[in-house]
Amino acid sequence: MSEPMVASDLHWDHADRTFVLGPFQHDATGEDIAESYDEFDNRFMIRVADKAGWSSPPPAGRARGLAVHESFGSIAAQVAEVSVDQGRIRVHRVTAAVDCGLAVNPLAVEAQVQGSVAYGLSAALYGQLTLAGGAVQQSNFHDYPVVRMYDMPHVEVHIMPPSKVRMGGIGEPATAPIAPAVANAVFALTKQRLRSLPLKLA
Repeated sequence: MSEPMVASDLHWDHADRTFVLGPFQHDATGEDIAESYDEFDNRFMIRVADKAGWSSPPPAGRARGLAVHESFGSIAAQVAEVSVDQGRIRVHRVTAAVDCGLAVNPLAVEAQVQGSVAYGLSAALYGQLTLAGGAVQQSNFHDYPVVRMYDMPHVEVHIMPPSKVRMGGIGEPATAPIAPAVANAVFALTKQRLRSLPLKLA
C-alpha cells in the first residue's frame, strides 16, 4: 500500500502510526483514490462501499466518507455516514470491512472492530490534551470525554473472504480508518479539509 509524501502532522497513537498518517493522506474523490491505492485496495474499497450503499444517496443532511488501510497484516476499510449540526460532527452509521485472513472466531472479530471504531471515534471527536506549565491539564473523563452510548453510531461489520493464507492481526487495524473516513464525509458536506485531531470545523 502506498503512503504518498504530503504535508501532514505525524503523532503516535496507541494503535499505530497509520491512525494519523496513512489514511489522512488520501482525498475523497475517486481520482485521488485510484491514484493512491493499488489494485487490491481499490477492489476492497469497492466492496465496502457497496455494503454501505454508496451508489444510493444518504439521508438528507448526511454524507459518506471512506478510508482504508493495511496494518498488522490485515486490511480494514470503513464508510462513515455523518451529519454536521451547528458545527457539531455526528456519526450515525459506520460500515466496516476487514480482511484478516482466516477468521477463527468471527464474533470476536466483529466485537474487536466495533470497539476499535469506538476508540478511534473518541480520538477523532474528543481526544485533546492541553498543557500548562509542562503538565497535562486533563485528569479524568469529566474533562477528557470519550464516545458514550448516545455518541456511538450503528456499526455494521463485514468479514471479507481471506485473500491470503497467512492470518493477520485484528487487535488494532480497525482503529486507523475511522477518523479519516469521518473527515472525508465532513469534507463532502462542508468542503473543509480537516487534517488534525480532534476534528473541529472552523
